[in-house]
Amino acid sequence: MSLVTVFSDIREIRYDETTCPRAQDYLNRLVILPLHEFLSDEDIEDMAKAIIKVEQGLRK
Repeated sequence: MSLVTVFSDIREIRYDETTCPRAQDYLNRLVILPLHEFLSDEDIEDMAKAIIKVEQGLRK
């Protein structure tokens, strides 16, 4: 369980998984890909092929 505490001038505000359930649902399904200047064209092509392969597998 992740918990973020923010202190404002008025009160302490606590955020956890139940604070924003839609955002949490989205984050649970989010895929983050490494994209930076050191990736070769082949690296990017391999990632694209892997994404397509997984997507096709999930359709079955």
